[in-house]
Amino acid sequence: TDGTSQTLFVGERPVGEYIFATGSGDFGWWAAGTGDEWPPVGRGDNILDSSAGLYAGQKDSFADVFHWWSYHTGGAGFLWVDGRVQFISNSIDHTLLRNVSSRNGGESDTAL
Repeated sequence: TDGTSQTLFVGERPVGEYIFATGSGDFGWWAAGTGDEWPPVGRGDNILDSSAGLYAGQKDSFADVFHWWSYHTGGAGFLWVDGRVQFISNSIDHTLLRNVSSRNGGESDTAL
């Protein structure tokens, strides 16, 4: 069932190069913060309701800001609530990804 060993805490998501290349200063909040609460991952939606899942992103695409991805081939690194770090493949079943993203859903998926 759910618990610290069955719940994702942080997923990898690189900062795109376009943020630093614009020269406009529009993205100063990225490092300093805006004081706003951003929604959880999944292309701006909560991952529990999103179909984005885990897939390779593009470093120069603003469309890839709000989903988990990495520069690693085939997946991304994740931190679990219990403190362990694990590489998760892009081919992970989306239902399983949603289940391990929930802290109190009662799911018992242990396929990772």
